[in-house]
Amino acid sequence: MPYNAYTLLILATILLFLGHLVRAARWAILFSPQYFSRRFNLLLGLAIGYMVNTIFPWRLGEILRAFFVSKREAISFSHVAATVVAERLTDLLIIAIAMPAIGYFIDPQNTAMQSLGGQMMLAALGGILFTVLVRSSPAARRVLWSAASIFNDSIRMSIIEFFWSFSEIIGGGKVLSHNYLLPTVLMWLIYGCSYLTYGLAVGEATNETFFALLGTPLQPLITRLANADLSTAIPFLLFSILPVLVVIVYGFSRQWSSIIRALSAQLQYASPLDAQNLISARERFKKDNEYKYFLSSHFSGNDQILSSFGLLAMSDGVMQRLFNGGSEAITALVEVDQQLVIRKFALGLAAKKLHRQADWLKSHQHDNLPIVQVRGERQGNGYYLYDMPFIVPANDFYDVIHTSPIERNQSLLNRIVEQISNFHQRHAAGTANAGIVETYFNEKVLKNTSFIIDFANNQLPGPRYRINDRAYNLTDWNCLTDISWLSRQVLDLRTATIHGDLTIENIIVAPEQPAGFYIIDPNPDNIFNSPLIDLAKLMQSLHLGYEGLHRGRMCTITEEGISLTITRSRAYSDLQEYFEQLIVRQFGADTLREIYFHELVNYLRLTPYKIRKNPSEGLTFFAVTSILLERYLERSI
Repeated sequence: MPYNAYTLLILATILLFLGHLVRAARWAILFSPQYFSRRFNLLLGLAIGYMVNTIFPWRLGEILRAFFVSKREAISFSHVAATVVAERLTDLLIIAIAMPAIGYFIDPQNTAMQSLGGQMMLAALGGILFTVLVRSSPAARRVLWSAASIFNDSIRMSIIEFFWSFSEIIGGGKVLSHNYLLPTVLMWLIYGCSYLTYGLAVGEATNETFFALLGTPLQPLITRLANADLSTAIPFLLFSILPVLVVIVYGFSRQWSSIIRALSAQLQYASPLDAQNLISARERFKKDNEYKYFLSSHFSGNDQILSSFGLLAMSDGVMQRLFNGGSEAITALVEVDQQLVIRKFALGLAAKKLHRQADWLKSHQHDNLPIVQVRGERQGNGYYLYDMPFIVPANDFYDVIHTSPIERNQSLLNRIVEQISNFHQRHAAGTANAGIVETYFNEKVLKNTSFIIDFANNQLPGPRYRINDRAYNLTDWNCLTDISWLSRQVLDLRTATIHGDLTIENIIVAPEQPAGFYIIDPNPDNIFNSPLIDLAKLMQSLHLGYEGLHRGRMCTITEEGISLTITRSRAYSDLQEYFEQLIVRQFGADTLREIYFHELVNYLRLTPYKIRKNPSEGLTFFAVTSILLERYLERSI
């Protein structure tokens, strides 16, 4: 080779190396921003992949580079593999666009490059169409979920995470941003100059160099060596291998010890060292199991609200913890702008209810009632969310009841009843007319009773049934369809502004707050705003352990009847006894009876919702309501 040919060869090799550097920088854009300062691992993974692709067919090096980066950076393999496929898809699209034009200028009579470009374009568009389907079609996600379900849970979740990550990268706009497109154009300009310079150095057409590198470079190299064509074999070897070899040698010499430690940890513990890096949708979930729960919900379609929460409610934060609850809203601990907040989120009709809840809280923010503040809210197409401050130290009253002396719990319950009673007095609204009370009975009692009885007739062998060896009869429920009987039970017709959902779990004990507690989650949607409903909600919690009914399967049907596990603790039992005495002492025995009636109505409202949500859970609430009805009939008038 002449002197200037060697110069051109060196220049071509340097340009190829620079192209690899730009590719690594571009690849980093598909990850979180922290990878801009750590992209050497991406370059090293890229070099390893190129080296394998040089020797082996079918682009096996792409798998190895994804595996290497996954282990080095403690990122899931599925997500890294998705970035690799997304990167190659964009390259395929660019090559498909450029190839017909290049082919026309090289040889207008040869349509092979135009045809190949068309095939590449179809493949790229197919990948994009698939992305659109995964992102926009619940049916497509369910099909994918079913197809992945032939594997075990671990493999299934890896497959689902790969396709979701891929759809987010392509469909989420990252590859269409100028941050990604500019380096892509720059990279291919550098590669093009490199191929052109190499062709000038060895007297080879640019397209021949391109196709040689696009395939398995070692194969044309072996062909040239077999033909004793050393004049092109050695330059081609230097040009294609040297840039990646330099990176690999330098990288392994610099990071050998850390790579060995990482691989050792992988072999010993079957997982990388603890270095959590959150990517794309994965960024929205602090815990891996909750991210997987989101993916399974989103693809299987089993939990639309959690799926929507991950997509719509977490654009500005990271979910630290998902709280259990019996409502149609999601409640989660979320980090937003480096601050922790409690975020509530709901869809559809529940979103409208949640909005009214936030409005109630805001309207009574300075009303001398210890209620939670609304720190922020957001409304979109079919959803609504609002944030509450995360106060430390604070704990819900349920936990405090079971970890504190009974005297402290009694004192706190006294303050709660005093505060809510004063609130009712300040917002007294006269007495309810007969029409309001009748509507209350129709909507809350008659309709729900009819629904529950139909459910019971389908579940039970006959009108007589047993719960834990005690006999019950569905005919006892007939009184709940009798307006005159119902009217005799409600004598206190006072109305006021009420909280509406004052259960134990909606009271947060916060020692450093002025009142020592604050109240969350009001329910403004009450037909008959009797102050006794708030006290009945407290009774609902304490009487049969309402909070415990959400913590597992409590009820089964046996040949003898219904087997119901009552989870009410001794702490709850003692506090309920004290609460009864407190009500009688302050309001009288008639008020206590009426509180028990409103508690029964609360369960009549809850049970149909539980039945629709989960029949086995609905059976639990049916059994509890049966017990409450029997107990109330002993007090009724």
